[in-house]
Amino acid sequence: MHATCEELQQRVAFLGPHGLLSFHIPQGASDEQVQLAHQIGLLDKRAHRELGFGTPAWEGVIQLLVNAVSLGVSGGKVNEGRDLLHEATKVFNFYRNLTTRNRLLYLGGTLIGITVLGFVAGMLGAELEPELSTRKLVLATVFAGLGSLASVLSRLTQIEELEEEHSAVNVFVSGAGRPIVAAILAVVVTIILDLRLVTIHVGEQTETTNHLYLVASFLCGFSERFAKEILGRVLPDGSREPRDSSNE
Repeated sequence: MHATCEELQQRVAFLGPHGLLSFHIPQGASDEQVQLAHQIGLLDKRAHRELGFGTPAWEGVIQLLVNAVSLGVSGGKVNEGRDLLHEATKVFNFYRNLTTRNRLLYLGGTLIGITVLGFVAGMLGAELEPELSTRKLVLATVFAGLGSLASVLSRLTQIEELEEEHSAVNVFVSGAGRPIVAAILAVVVTIILDLRLVTIHVGEQTETTNHLYLVASFLCGFSERFAKEILGRVLPDGSREPRDSSNE
């Protein structure tokens, strides 16, 4: 949750009630000071519009601009002010491109995770025969991966962690880990349905068919809550985890 304008005004000098920097150019200012003030104002508006008012990325840029105003515009040290403006521009460009980069890495990690899972499921399938057929294992894994992909695509622009994470490795691993978790849950749910420990009824369907296995696997990837509900029916009452009321 971002801070309010009043809270930010307590720690960000020159911040006006409209969320933009408000400062005066001193009388007798040089052309360089006026030009610097103009460039600071332009970057201030872009940071407000593109980074989002009150976000950590926005504040990182604004604090540099505040120092540029103090030194370069008010203090007359134009060179120092320009250096700070240049640094603020680099920080702005970094954060502006960070979210897009992270979204692509997260999506790429998800796709790689699905691909690897398909190969691993095919290789391990023979070892699990006849308890779990290779075909059923591969399909459960792939459909769980597809469910994960659908979930990621539907909420990619809403994953707040991707807006501030600097490590490309962490983002990629997080994306790859999502289908892996989904596949593990899907395989366990498939076994539970095979053993008839839990039955699922859809419409007038009374038996667990291959199509129902695929739907269940997809839902394990699309929503972990579905898999937790299935597992919760198998666990003893005293072993069930408390329900998580947060959105998934």
